[in-house]
Amino acid sequence: MKKNNFLASTVVTFFGIGRVPFAPGTVASFITSLLVVVAIKNNISPMILAALSLLLAALAIPLANRYPGIDSDPKEIVIDEVAGQMLTYALALLFCNNVHNGHTTLALMLPFLLFRFFDIVKPWPIGMIDQRVKGGLGVMLDDLVAAVVAALFYFVLDILLVIII
Repeated sequence: MKKNNFLASTVVTFFGIGRVPFAPGTVASFITSLLVVVAIKNNISPMILAALSLLLAALAIPLANRYPGIDSDPKEIVIDEVAGQMLTYALALLFCNNVHNGHTTLALMLPFLLFRFFDIVKPWPIGMIDQRVKGGLGVMLDDLVAAVVAALFYFVLDILLVIII
């Protein structure tokens, strides 16, 4: 990457995390989860997290388009995992009782696990988006849809927990 693209590279690799040799997307999602826990502990609104994740996505699309090999979603680009993981937590915090009120370890782990599952497995419509939408938009969009699907699954689990308990 050229020197004039240093900022783009820094952002899309989330300060170089995308260059870790093993599972960079999972590492970026995990670090994002830790940042979200810090936000929760400091009473930062889920709306701020949602807005931040969408802002990250909007800024990252044109930056990702500068990255070599962007049509194949290079593994070094992890800003999509950061935005998607943050959006998963934001939606879970907004709509789910157990994450918002309980702050239990399991309640905080499930959004991470669900997002990673849907981001890796890519069931319909996530896989279709991943295959058909190219460039920076495609890199970001499949992860944002995975976030919404993960949050919906979490919402269903949350309702079931409320009914059972």
